Amino acid sequence: MPMVIDNYCISTDIDEDCQVNNEDCINKPHTITESSGDDQDSSINNEDDNDEVIREFINLFDVNREQKFYSSCNLSIYNACMEIIKHSLNLNLNKLQIQHLLNGLRLLLPTENKLPRTVTSLLKIVDIDCSKKVSYYCCGCLYPLASPQQNVSELVLCDVKKEISSTAKRYVNLIQEYQNQPRMVLPGDVLNGQIYRNLPSNKSNKLTLMLHADGAPVIKVGGKSLWPIQCTLVEISPPMRDRADATMILGPWLGGTHPNRDLWWCYIVQQIHDLFRNGIIINTDAGEKLKFNIRAQYATFNLLALAQNCNIIQFNDYDACPDCDIHGIAIGRQAFYPYSATPAAPKTDHDYTTLSIQNTTVTASKGIKGSTPLTKILVFPDQIAIDYMHLVCSGHFKH
Repeated sequence: MPMVIDNYCISTDIDEDCQVNNEDCINKPHTITESSGDDQDSSINNEDDNDEVIREFINLFDVNREQKFYSSCNLSIYNACMEIIKHSLNLNLNKLQIQHLLNGLRLLLPTENKLPRTVTSLLKIVDIDCSKKVSYYCCGCLYPLASPQQNVSELVLCDVKKEISSTAKRYVNLIQEYQNQPRMVLPGDVLNGQIYRNLPSNKSNKLTLMLHADGAPVIKVGGKSLWPIQCTLVEISPPMRDRADATMILGPWLGGTHPNRDLWWCYIVQQIHDLFRNGIIINTDAGEKLKFNIRAQYATFNLLALAQNCNIIQFNDYDACPDCDIHGIAIGRQAFYPYSATPAAPKTDHDYTTLSIQNTTVTASKGIKGSTPLTKILVFPDQIAIDYMHLVCSGHFKH
């Protein structure tokens, strides 16, 4: 699991309806000191420089990179551990299975071998930080719990900056090349679209986020289901963009019920909002330091997740369209949206930010039930993309 920022914790200020005040969550004071212009860039550069110096110093005196795995082996301890991890990934082994693998290898290797005895030690040797912070909540009322108990929901909050940095560093050459000639390579890709061109930009390198969450869990374990928030980078060209090592997992939620919207998104949105202001610096393998501005392109959801995460009416009710004010009519027990030669008025970002906090009637609310943290980083509804996979490929258009 990726490391999580330690001082991010969930607020215990939950009202009787178990709703978290995402305005307070998003607008709480940031730990990063405000600065402007060159001073801000200088502070970021200094921080990353210090981290890189410390890392180089550790690697310089890391005996695992020099000492042999065993006397007649051509691999160092570090390289041998890397090979074990690579094969474990190829075989899709979990931690328990990797531990069994280590135990089996130890029986086959010479007694003088330096094979680590635990998975934690194995990851530590190759500099993989598997630390994590898990927040626990009561499944019934979402009250924060200090330790895991029965009937709890679990939320892992990931370090968004670290996830983006590691992914961008892995594909930095492709990112730089693709940004320079996207029209020649893939004319129909997102980089050539109007929204991408209209996003805040300057001459610096750019990393643009695409977020995705699904209403269906990816897996069910022991009566609980797992819902992740996934993120990819626009600047990584297809098909590499959708590879497993280019897809970031930002907020896994494990529970017996669907994720609470505010708990799930609040601190992820806060981290992304901070990155809009500060950007990130990537230290390439060639020793070059590259500054990247962070932007958000869109979020995609299936219909169930769209209603949940954007806090709007479900797709089978009146005023369910997220893009316009068309009002459905009831035919039997179903809501239909008849064709009209006159297009309905479009919904705007102002509608989503104002109607979500007003006490209005159902009709006047235009299907907007309340606030969502996503309005802090996305322009609604323009940056809530139509889910092509579910709406087209899965056959919804047939109806």
